[in-house]
Amino acid sequence: MRLKIVLKKPKFKIPIAYNSILQGAIYNMFDRTELGNFYHNEGYRNQEKVFKMFVFSNLFGKYEIVENNICFENRFWFYLSALDERFIEEIYNFLTLNHFLIIHHQKVEISEVNILNGPGIKQEDTIWLHTLSPVTAYSTSQNKTTYYAPGDPLFEKYIIQNIQNKSIAYQYPLDLMIFKIIQFQNVKERMVKFKDSHYLSYLFDMQVQISRDVFILLYNAGLSSKNSCGFGMVDIKREKNNLFVSER
Repeated sequence: MRLKIVLKKPKFKIPIAYNSILQGAIYNMFDRTELGNFYHNEGYRNQEKVFKMFVFSNLFGKYEIVENNICFENRFWFYLSALDERFIEEIYNFLTLNHFLIIHHQKVEISEVNILNGPGIKQEDTIWLHTLSPVTAYSTSQNKTTYYAPGDPLFEKYIIQNIQNKSIAYQYPLDLMIFKIIQFQNVKERMVKFKDSHYLSYLFDMQVQISRDVFILLYNAGLSSKNSCGFGMVDIKREKNNLFVSER
């Protein structure tokens, strides 16, 4: 389940490394509830791995870069998805009952809140996915982190492992487990700071062979790792007049 959250504030300024700020604003919408406490402090577990099962996008809108800040002209928006509909319902209720959010010590008007229906795909399909926030795929051994770029066979391997781990943690049955990367386009490398850490990540378009069960999981919980930190939100794209356009 996905929301498009449209906000307004003339000359809204936020640091380029805003992921932790936006995550904090999301948690603040329901942090004092039992469900909010679960997502903030516990999450879904598969052995030592913990998954929050939600993902948010980059911020979108007309902006300019001022020193190390992004300055939005007025209207800006982001997307928020979760596998648990209760998560989205609580956020939606908060946004519809309030007129403003506090983001980075600034009062921001809540302009629109739209519930988006997930795109329908076949039981087994070949589709193009477009990233709405950068994807990071890595492994850690003996305190050393190794990152994998799109096109590296291990990139696909760790994405599949992540899908399987999320399925177990959430007890989400994958009746048909299909995920195979066919090709990439428009790959852009990004180094993203979250709190005191930096993550090598990528924006891209990716053609995949995928089952409906896997797509629903990725659409709502995110692709690969660090989804609740603003990594790995994807949307479907369709071919139109030989150009790929995002349906958003």
